[in-house]
Amino acid sequence: MYKKMVRDSLIPYDIYIADKFDDITKRLEHIKKEENSDMFLIYDKSLKEDYKDIIEKIKNNFVKNSFSVKCKEVNKNIHSINEIYEFLIENAAKNDAILISLGGGILGDLVGFVAGTYMRGIRYINIPTTIISQVDSSVGGKVGYNFSDFKNYIGMFYNPLEVIICIDFIYTLDKKEVLSGFGEIVKYCIIDDKDLLEYFQINIEHIKKLNKNTMLELVEKCVSIKRKVVSKDFRDKGLRNLLNFGHTVGHAIEVDSQYNISHGEAVALGILVALKISEYKLSLDKKTYSYIEEIYDLIGMNKYYKINNMDKLIHTIKGDKKNDSSIRFVLINFLGSYEIGVKVEEEDLIRAIKESIEGDKIYG
Repeated sequence: MYKKMVRDSLIPYDIYIADKFDDITKRLEHIKKEENSDMFLIYDKSLKEDYKDIIEKIKNNFVKNSFSVKCKEVNKNIHSINEIYEFLIENAAKNDAILISLGGGILGDLVGFVAGTYMRGIRYINIPTTIISQVDSSVGGKVGYNFSDFKNYIGMFYNPLEVIICIDFIYTLDKKEVLSGFGEIVKYCIIDDKDLLEYFQINIEHIKKLNKNTMLELVEKCVSIKRKVVSKDFRDKGLRNLLNFGHTVGHAIEVDSQYNISHGEAVALGILVALKISEYKLSLDKKTYSYIEEIYDLIGMNKYYKINNMDKLIHTIKGDKKNDSSIRFVLINFLGSYEIGVKVEEEDLIRAIKESIEGDKIYG
């Protein structure tokens, strides 16, 4: 085991960062002996071929039964929730049962919501398999699903029994999934002090190659930042909004693209818009935007996106659950210094989109 982040009064569950699959089975062996409860595996259907061995090992040694879910953003809905409920009822899962989520952020959100509501709450273990879920969504206790075009509108705060992050899962991710993870990591680089961004830059070639030791350390750094923020504002009433830097426009781009743009790539685009608005509202040095653009170029992140329906995009942004009667953004004064809940006028938002992600090069 590479690292154990021990639970405390504010983050009441252990987080394990593992460097090999055997660490997962060792943890499950320990939990099975300690809890003596029926366990059920819920896994991402797309994992079946790449991770057949680990899935079969969990099926054969630890769980009463298993169920696979098609994990696309368009499937993050009540229908998928109901399918899992039906599976649990058909298998006589009781209120002492433990669910095991094996998949990315979509599955973790779905399983967490089911765990929080089935029989008024059962336990679950989150084993995230994508970079984006390992560095972000698996930690913090936010679970839920999408309603119509509104992301994560139905949900709750419900902590897992524990989180087991295994770096070996990332080596079969396609380029799109890797970039999605990098988008969320860049967010942490911008909102944190300069140490993480400097680490990212210095190790960028190792990161692009997914060097194991570098990625283990990078995941640990991101999780530590997330833990620190969540421990101060679990219910997302203030400081935790910081973690949504880039997400206000990012979520709307996901919807506008009909989810052809991944979450992390959309966040990366949303970051560029937020940086541009930060120039208008907080006098952010324009060199910062160029600096982040250079990082995007180095990691192969797309910087441009043509909005399909601007009116619908603005409507989606206005419906974001972080907004009240006004459009509000997390903006930055400079790297590591931020302002939460900054009111942004619609004309400034549209201007920022046109001067950033809808730049001239998009038509080239």
